[in-house]
Amino acid sequence: MDLERMQALLTALQEARFAGLRSVSYDGKTVTYGSDAELAAAI
Repeated sequence: MDLERMQALLTALQEARFAGLRSVSYDGKTVTYGSDAELAAAI
């Protein structure tokens, strides 16, 4: 995975967290985190 792709995924996770969401979709896949703490750990 290249740096640009990693930055895009990080941005998606941060935007979801700041919006109060627990699910993030990318590349046709959706990941749902069980809690804000779990999402924060992924970041």
